[in-house]
Amino acid sequence: MKCPACGSELRSEKTGETMLDVCDSCGGVWFDEFEFKRFDNSSQPINQDILDLRKKENISVNAEENRICPKCENMPMLTHFESPERKVKVNECPMCGGIWLDAGELAAIRGEFKTEEERNKAVEEFINKEIGPQLKAEKEKELEE
Repeated sequence: MKCPACGSELRSEKTGETMLDVCDSCGGVWFDEFEFKRFDNSSQPINQDILDLRKKENISVNAEENRICPKCENMPMLTHFESPERKVKVNECPMCGGIWLDAGELAAIRGEFKTEEERNKAVEEFINKEIGPQLKAEKEKELEE
């Protein structure tokens, strides 16, 4: 499989019972569907080698460039924030559900929340802050009618 960021050949690396595809050139990591959730917080074990992957100095990667899925031929991946903290953008294939992270992004994501409960609480707070006032206004409008 070719790296969606730099075009180098990805190599497989086992961590626990999971085989991930990593790029030794740009430091990115490919997660097949559902694999990412096994490693997205710091309480989940992962090989330190994967967290320590770095981009080689002579490799140029445009973080804003749209990535093409390495598994699905010519399928552009969607970009979205991983959490309500909006610190890390991930690339996700709409066809196969795979996720691509550039160098350092996995460590950044794992550093945001210690547990899944902390992540869920942050999502709930974000929804209440961003959507809560709108829902309240709509509910009040319904009661007036």
